Amino acid sequence: MLYPINSYFWRVLANLLPFSLFVVVFYSVLIELSIYGTEDHIAQSYLKRELDRVLQEGPSKLPSTSYFKSYRKSEGSTPAEYLSLENGIHELGDDNNHIAIAELPNHNDKIFIVLDENQLGSIHQLDNTIPGTLFAIGSVVLFASFFIAAILARTLAKPIVELAEDASVHWQPGQSLHGQDRKDELGILSRALAHLLQQNASQLEREKSFTRHASHEMRTPAAIIRNAISVLELKDLDEQKYARNLKRISNAGNDIETLVDTFLALGREHDRPASAQHWQYCSLDDMIRHSLHRQENIMAQKNMTAKMEITPNCQVLAHEAMLSVAIHNLIKNSVNHGCKQLSIEANNEFIRLSNNIAEQQNREGYGYGQEIINRICQHHGWTVSFEKRGENYVSEIKFRTEAQPQPN
Repeated sequence: MLYPINSYFWRVLANLLPFSLFVVVFYSVLIELSIYGTEDHIAQSYLKRELDRVLQEGPSKLPSTSYFKSYRKSEGSTPAEYLSLENGIHELGDDNNHIAIAELPNHNDKIFIVLDENQLGSIHQLDNTIPGTLFAIGSVVLFASFFIAAILARTLAKPIVELAEDASVHWQPGQSLHGQDRKDELGILSRALAHLLQQNASQLEREKSFTRHASHEMRTPAAIIRNAISVLELKDLDEQKYARNLKRISNAGNDIETLVDTFLALGREHDRPASAQHWQYCSLDDMIRHSLHRQENIMAQKNMTAKMEITPNCQVLAHEAMLSVAIHNLIKNSVNHGCKQLSIEANNEFIRLSNNIAEQQNREGYGYGQEIINRICQHHGWTVSFEKRGENYVSEIKFRTEAQPQPN
């Protein structure tokens, strides 16, 4: 269209109306041609029948009526323009007369039978009224076509409008859209739109959960720094406590830096190949022991021991900050929600943590960092699982096992 139309109804109508106009004009011309063509066919058929009759009965039976005129060449009254025509049936130049010419057998003569259409029928008497009549009929049909086109356009636009209203106003997660059970193109569109909306809703919910857990992760080192500063501001603080709180501030600062690097990398998931360029082989053994060292005080308070089965020189290709955050969250969750003993198994293919579940421990909210871990594993293409096995809770990450070049 050469002009903007913001309504699907008017777009459909604008496409149907020119087609309706074309159909009306085409059939009007076709009807008019059919009328005159039919008249010519009837006139020639009538003329041929009269010619056959004369040839059978003889020249004495030449027709002579108001619409037939007959001539014999031998009588000398035949108009000169007829004499140059060949035998057969011809339509004269004025389109109103037809002439049949034939040789009379055994008479050495030729006959001319002329049929005047104006006298035979009354159709030409209506030449002035036929165009007006056809125009009136065409106008009625045209307006009827416009009306039908409007109904069709509204019928076609209605399910689109209802689908748009469902999607933009009434839709809730898990709810089906209008036309979703249809088998036609509208059903395909409705199902695709419902799938897209459900994906967006799920993604939004995941982002909310991720943001909530990320905020919790950031609050923890911030609270440690704040508490350590409060202790440092006390008077008569011995050197040992002073050094210990400085160490806490340093560790918390490192945690914040690691978390920021992790969240920035996760935020670039759309550009994962570029992010993978920053991956490197990381010592799983060192990261596990560092995280356990930071949980020593809590483990001592809970009288909790650690049992480790770690393959020597175990290394994993990953984003270092992300892997550190994932391992730290796994160990921290196991210590905070476990008791008695924490078992850790690790090699180049997986890391598995198993801990006894503390009595009267409300597992709701267990693993504040689980959402973070899930996102990190998804980013690397790893598989993560959390499940209860008897009296133990088992957390496991399976690393990618495809062949990769090993570090020197």
